[in-house]
Amino acid sequence: MSISVKPDRIFFCLTSGRSGTTYLSSLIRNNIAEITCKHEPQPDGFGKALLWHQQGELAKVANRFKKKCWRINNCGTQAYIETNHAFLKTFSDLAIEAYPDLKLFHLMRDPLKVARSEANRELDADRIHFPMRRLKLPNGTTSFRWSFTGLEPIFKQCPLENMSLFQFYVLQWIEVENRAMHFLDRHDKHGDCFNIHTPIDFNDPDKVEALLRFMDLPRKKPNADAPSKGGNQNHNLTPTVITDTDEAEFQEVIAATPGSYLEIFHKAPYDAFPWADILRCGGSAEAEFSA
Repeated sequence: MSISVKPDRIFFCLTSGRSGTTYLSSLIRNNIAEITCKHEPQPDGFGKALLWHQQGELAKVANRFKKKCWRINNCGTQAYIETNHAFLKTFSDLAIEAYPDLKLFHLMRDPLKVARSEANRELDADRIHFPMRRLKLPNGTTSFRWSFTGLEPIFKQCPLENMSLFQFYVLQWIEVENRAMHFLDRHDKHGDCFNIHTPIDFNDPDKVEALLRFMDLPRKKPNADAPSKGGNQNHNLTPTVITDTDEAEFQEVIAATPGSYLEIFHKAPYDAFPWADILRCGGSAEAEFSA
């Protein structure tokens, strides 16, 4: 794919949903001048693009991504920043081909909270009949427009009987983090990636300042004593509360997950987080990771 890049800097996110991408978008807009910063712009990488990617219909994904490239290249600002969780799910390989100098934010949140929040989001959307929330799959079932289809290899390699929605999202989180590490390794991008432990790092002025320095772009208030905070938070209708059942189901997932998917949690950046301890014990028979 031959693309003429107009912005000097392009940033995407390595992350799961419900991990602070909305807040990151507002934080950047409140502090960085002369940028285009979008949360979930159209065309996005959700819905049919998720199914196309899973089914290997990559030409269809590429056609949609070309439209995104046109909007990026014509944004009219020095930098383009996109903060959502579609990058690793559908278009990361296309993006690195089009924009080899791209930079990344890796947002990581406690997986129990991610899974419970994502499950709540889907349940809330179904309860209020949110439009266009369901994607029809080849096997006659449906998936949530913003999630994996459930046809990805990891769901077949983890033999869980009567998998709950919470457990589905735990597996999705594990898959996304594996894709993140494989992407960084494969394209030698660790040095172009800023790690953010959410929400903790967003409340640390020094960490926020380091994030803004990583972007290396003009500030709105260059002489300010401290960075401006973000504003928007994408709250669920149902609060995120971890129950004893959630903890037990999480352990079931870890016990059933092939050890090859859990190896990354023994290393940086995960080894610095207290919640990573629960990801290092367990693991079933080995299975080959496939993005």
